[in-house]
Amino acid sequence: MEEFVTRLVSAPRSMVLVGEAGIGKSTLWTYGLDRAADAGYHVLTTRPAEDDWPDPGLGLRDLFGEPGASAAVPAEALAADPVGGAEVYVERLRALTRAAPVVLAIDDLQWLDGLTRRLIRHLLRCLDGEPIAVLATARTWTPGAREVPLRHPVLDADVVEIGPLPVRDLRGVLVRDGRRVTLPDLNRIHEVAGGNPLFALELSRQWHHGERQAVRRSALALLTDQIESLPEESRRILDALAITGPAPLATIGRLATGEAHDVERVLAHLGGPLAHLADLDDHFVLRCGHPLIATAALAALDPVRRQDLHARLVPLLTDPVERARHLALSATVPDEHVAAELEAAAGRAIRRGAASTAAELAAHSVRLTPTPQASHATIRALAEVTFRAGAGQIAQATLLADRLLAERHSAPLHAQILGQRVLLDFAGAETFLRAALDAVGEDQALRGMLLDLLGWQLGLFKGRVAEAMACCEQALDIARARGDREATARAAATLSTVSLIAGVPRRALMAEALRSGAHAGGAPEGSLLRVWPGVFQARQALWDGDLPRARTGFEATLQQAVVLGSEFQRPYRLRDMAMLEISCGRLDLAQALVLQGLEAASDAGNDQAVVWLAHPAGLVAAMRGGDEQALWAAMRIEAWAARVDEPLRLAVAQQIRGVLAAAQGAWAAALEHHLRGLARLDDLGVVHPGFLPALPCAIEAAAILGEEGLCADLVARQTERAAGLGSPWLDAIAVLGRGHARLLAGDLDAEQDFRDSARRLSALGFTLDAHRAGYFAAVTSVRAGRRTFARAELGACRTHFAAQEVAGWTAMVDDALARLVGVDGARLTPTESAVAARVRAGRRNKEIAAELFIGESTVEAHLTRIYRKLDVRGRQQLAALPPDAPARA
Repeated sequence: MEEFVTRLVSAPRSMVLVGEAGIGKSTLWTYGLDRAADAGYHVLTTRPAEDDWPDPGLGLRDLFGEPGASAAVPAEALAADPVGGAEVYVERLRALTRAAPVVLAIDDLQWLDGLTRRLIRHLLRCLDGEPIAVLATARTWTPGAREVPLRHPVLDADVVEIGPLPVRDLRGVLVRDGRRVTLPDLNRIHEVAGGNPLFALELSRQWHHGERQAVRRSALALLTDQIESLPEESRRILDALAITGPAPLATIGRLATGEAHDVERVLAHLGGPLAHLADLDDHFVLRCGHPLIATAALAALDPVRRQDLHARLVPLLTDPVERARHLALSATVPDEHVAAELEAAAGRAIRRGAASTAAELAAHSVRLTPTPQASHATIRALAEVTFRAGAGQIAQATLLADRLLAERHSAPLHAQILGQRVLLDFAGAETFLRAALDAVGEDQALRGMLLDLLGWQLGLFKGRVAEAMACCEQALDIARARGDREATARAAATLSTVSLIAGVPRRALMAEALRSGAHAGGAPEGSLLRVWPGVFQARQALWDGDLPRARTGFEATLQQAVVLGSEFQRPYRLRDMAMLEISCGRLDLAQALVLQGLEAASDAGNDQAVVWLAHPAGLVAAMRGGDEQALWAAMRIEAWAARVDEPLRLAVAQQIRGVLAAAQGAWAAALEHHLRGLARLDDLGVVHPGFLPALPCAIEAAAILGEEGLCADLVARQTERAAGLGSPWLDAIAVLGRGHARLLAGDLDAEQDFRDSARRLSALGFTLDAHRAGYFAAVTSVRAGRRTFARAELGACRTHFAAQEVAGWTAMVDDALARLVGVDGARLTPTESAVAARVRAGRRNKEIAAELFIGESTVEAHLTRIYRKLDVRGRQQLAALPPDAPARA
């Protein structure tokens, strides 16, 4: 604790105190907060209870005040504008850190609501380097096999396991509680309690009353015994407190006694039977003395009594979501009015970013829908599917969608269920969508949505861009004819994106999509359909090379997914960010984003998201020469492609394999992989190299191998594509390709192309691409005799490649530098000069060996050294050099 407080000024690190209930986490936590307050730090505190986690934004209200207070933002507003809403909290905390370090204090992290947890993670990322940290406790075990998940709100924290107290310290706890125990009893209590101070206190209290038969029972069981022995009115007060969580004294009094203002009776119990079980703070908020007490009270509560308490609490509540939760738990008989209220509250909860709460409310609304309203129940169940997917409960959402598909519905409703099912699992998506189109009848709105989904599937997953464009065109025509802005935004964005992939940019469509989307509602909050335009615009910007615009778009959609609690979308948004960071040459950051995404996808059971993340994961590993992870990624993608019939994924796998081969210096294998990927893209009609850069990668491999004819053909194709796409990145890459072709033809003026390309790529922010172009410029300048300048440029390239651990390129630069350093000893020997002269004369190796009376393998060895000394790539370049060309590095 002392170290945590001391380091907060200069090197803050968050800390989570972990241990079983009653072990002393909260005592240590409180000590840390007191020390931070004594040091003049800002301490913002929340202490969620077991029943609080479904209430979105409750932790934010504790930390920052009620919505009307300074710098607080209502949950609905935060969800509606996640970027702007979160920025309010960022600026509030930044202002506080200017005056003093800030501690975000959370007792019982496992009960923190999802919206607060996600926002805290976002705040810590935004304020990295500022004097701010989380100090939290988390229960990882409770007696009675009650497992509680540890859900970290922080990206990087010291996790401190709190163990049992030794006998001597446990005695001090008992003595301070006014208990005198003999040494044998102390040893026995320590043994049975396992050094847990709360357990030991309960044991000593029972022993004090002569109840030693309970020594082998758990702390939870002992607390349950104590609760069940309470006077009736004390029990009602504790039950009410367990149901509500921390609440104003007046609310507990009314709920427990039925009297509006009878707090005196509650206070009397706090000084008597409830003295060790409940605490009243300075703001007259009552809470259980320990979280385990609330757990025990809830476990001991009779179901009928619990239902009655929920029902009596409903009229005391004003928040619609909180009211709906208790209404749902109190209702058992189908009632359309109650079901409708829960349905509305579920929509409100998802707008607050509480997807899990929304899903539970939707499930209750289905349960409480009367049988005659079967279609209402189906619509509510479909909403539950959407909300469970948003909460990351992919398996549950899929099972529910499949169950709905097995039931009989009207054709339009059945088509709507099919469309939602496709978003959950892409396996068989085309079949699902075509079946839905056959069943949709005359409902043009659903037909347009299904056509848009089919175009999205065919274009971005299967790569059949011509078919995709036809579907998207129909979807857009329907949306425009109906005046549906939401559908127009989706269809225009999809068509614009698929068209760009096909090499036919239609950027006016993206502008239309953004205009329409700005004035549209319609799709559920946080749904994939709603975020499409922003995601597609950012991806187009990335493919074209506008990295700032891509970053703005990706960060906005990622923040939206985080704040809305969409665990279905978050892995995909992290994948987009990782691809952006790879383009920027920040491989460490890309890898960190991939790990976050894989964790989220794995937790949600989202296999298709894992496959999407395998792309950036494999690229980073391949660039760094990591066989195992790169090959895992390629094979995972290939297996998925075979399972769901996505040939486009096979081109992705070839890219990873090609990059890995290049990193290992196996350029012939790299060329083969990239050409295979390029052939597949050609078959599918994929033209834009920014979508998947098989063409630029193949050109680079062919150039390094000295394949002059192949390189020239590929460069011509790339130049033609660049002319029609208007992509700044592709324009710069086309200049690089032209330099390769010129150099292979013996034109040393290629150096200017390399330098021009490096300058353009650097200005765009493609640092790895820029340094690769710089490497080729340096090598060309060596051939032209400008070795001093080349040495400095190669040194800069090496520094960058080494910093990002780009194995293959670091080795290539090292080799070029080594040849530069050894230039004085790099003169051709007489035998090497004789071999070189005969190569220039057109002799073959066998003829040279016969003329010089040496073996063919010796000729090959001499040629290897000649190529290195003269810095040429093969016989053609050697023959093009003048006979008196000096040895160069």
